[in-house]
Amino acid sequence: MFENRAGDPVRRFTTNSFGARDAAGDLRLTQMFTYEDGSTQQRAWRVHRLDGHRYTATANDVIGSARGVAYGNAFQWDYTIALQPGNPLSHVHLRQWMYLPEDSQTMFTRVIITKFGLTVGQVTESFRRVPDK
Repeated sequence: MFENRAGDPVRRFTTNSFGARDAAGDLRLTQMFTYEDGSTQQRAWRVHRLDGHRYTATANDVIGSARGVAYGNAFQWDYTIALQPGNPLSHVHLRQWMYLPEDSQTMFTRVIITKFGLTVGQVTESFRRVPDK
């Protein structure tokens, strides 16, 4: 759910994500977003582990690299995306927190979206792991 800066829900979506490690050990993750108006979006990530707690990642709409830190069951990302590729005025910054409760198959995320340092919205998501068939 995307909420505007007043906290009002304004856009719903679902996400299907698929991932696997490549030969170098990096995670290749594809996210398929489907919005309630029928529009779709795809984000293809390459996540690289730097050490026991730090990660870096790139994606097709991420400007530069995402930086991540993990401790215990919490993971935090910082990255900038281009909402309209080729238009630098469309860039927004995302700070994403991801939480996986112990013994759970459902991860909860909270994203704060800012532009020029001002909060423009937030996203609340949950991801449920589907067992391999």
